[in-house]
Amino acid sequence: GIRSIIGGGISNQTSGTFNSIFGGQLNYVSGDYVSILGGNTNKAFGSNSTIGGGQSNLITGINSSILGGSNNSINNDSVVVAGGINNLSKKDKSSILGGSGNFNDGFSSVIVGGQVNRNSGNYNFIGGGNNHFNYGINNIIVGGSTNFNTGDYHYIGGGSTNFNSGTYNSIVGGN
Repeated sequence: GIRSIIGGGISNQTSGTFNSIFGGQLNYVSGDYVSILGGNTNKAFGSNSTIGGGQSNLITGINSSILGGSNNSINNDSVVVAGGINNLSKKDKSSILGGSGNFNDGFSSVIVGGQVNRNSGNYNFIGGGNNHFNYGINNIIVGGSTNFNTGDYHYIGGGSTNFNSGTYNSIVGGN
């Protein structure tokens, strides 16, 4: 690419302008002001985006970052995936900090960690645990296993197999 740099590694490629790959192998960047620091088979297509390392990570949105891990994907703008395996964040301003198999399909939603958790709605939060599902807006699941919020403004503190529906409900814990 124009005014781009490949600092080392094997079979790395750039297109676009002001891009950089500093190491690793089979990494590819396209767009403007995109960086991959290392790893292998990482691809970043969104301008102003960064992949820190890892393997087989993909960014197609702008102003987004994957810090590491493997098989993580970002398909929208201003998104962060800090690490983990097989995490996908599809909406603007959402974040997955770690874990595996987590999915954000809501604007400004966060999954801190855990496994197979899903935010499908805006402004939702999952702290950890596994198999949680937030559908609606402004829902929180702190932890536990297999908890569900469907509707808006719900809270589940923990436990397992808890279910909130409607609006403005809370479950502190239990099952």
